[in-house]
Formats: sequence, C-alpha cells, structure tokens
Amino acid sequence: MAAILMIPGNKRTISFINCLTAATEALRANSCEPQVNFDKVHVLHTGESHKAFAASPDADDWLREIGLSQRNLVHHVVEMDDDPDLRLDMLISGIADIAISRPDSNFYFDLTGGVTHIKVALGIFAFLLGARYVYTLEIDFKNSEQYEWRLDHLRTENVLVRYREIAGLERFDRFGLSNLTTVQRVRAELV
Repeated sequence: MAAILMIPGNKRTISFINCLTAATEALRANSCEPQVNFDKVHVLHTGESHKAFAASPDADDWLREIGLSQRNLVHHVVEMDDDPDLRLDMLISGIADIAISRPDSNFYFDLTGGVTHIKVALGIFAFLLGARYVYTLEIDFKNSEQYEWRLDHLRTENVLVRYREIAGLERFDRFGLSNLTTVQRVRAELV
C-alpha cells in the first residue's frame, strides 16, 4: 500500500529534514520494511519556507540519505499574507486534492514544524480522515548550537529525541456528540 506524508515546511531546513527523517523511520518501523519510503511527501510551505528549502545547498544530499529525492516531494505554497478566507480555501483544497487522489494510501501527518495555521489545518484534516499515523518530533535541546544538528548527530550526543504518535484522535468524536455534532468517516465503510 502506498504511503503519503503531509508535513509543514520550515524556514529552518535542518528542522524540516529532521522531521522528514523521523517520519521515514516511523514508516519503516510501522511497515516492518527497513528500506520502504514514502511514495510522495506533500510539503505545505509558506513562501519563506519554500525559498529556504530551494536555496539549501545540502537538501538533495540530505534527501538522498533518507532514500528520497526531489521527485518524491510535492511543494504546496500557502502565502500567509493572502486574504484569510482565500488562504484557508487554498489550504483545504490542496490537502483535499491529496487525499482524494490516493484514497487507498496510508497517510502520515507530521505536525512538528512550520507555522501554526498550517499545523492546525493538517491536524483537523488528519482527524477528519481518521488518520492512524500522526506524529510530532520532540527534541530536548541542551544548547542553541544543537538546533543545527541532524537527527543522527543529536542521538550520538545523547540528546533526547522522541517522535511521538498522537494516537486516538477518534476519541474527539465523543466530545462532538456533546455538542450534537458527529463525524461520519465514509472511507472506512467503502473499504
């Protein structure tokens, strides 16, 4: 089954790469296939994070180390200065197009980096899809120098690194009932 990652972009390319590395490790652990990779990685950028990634001289090498290439990435740019309704419409339609185009895929969501607006939209979408794989990367930095380190270097230096699953999003359905609201996930019924 295909695996697709939806992840916010980040102005700090090293932070983005660390999240992408952790997500790839989670995919491999969940599938029990040590070489499996995401078929597509949909990156929801701001204009700034997209420019930073495109300008990064190390991005291609870092992607290759994970087993990915630029071909695997699909960049979606959300301009934060746009009208709020237009920005939200663009964000929703972009995310919805991804899910509709590959309904048989395992969707992974990383909610770690980037701007809050995009992370909130991804979190809501993960909930509505009933996504099973939703994560955040938590790093217990000891000093500001470590912000520029790759994940493997952080681990080698015994910096606490956790890629935590946000499990049980469907439990919010019970809260919705108290507000006379329900979410019916048709996708599971179609399978």
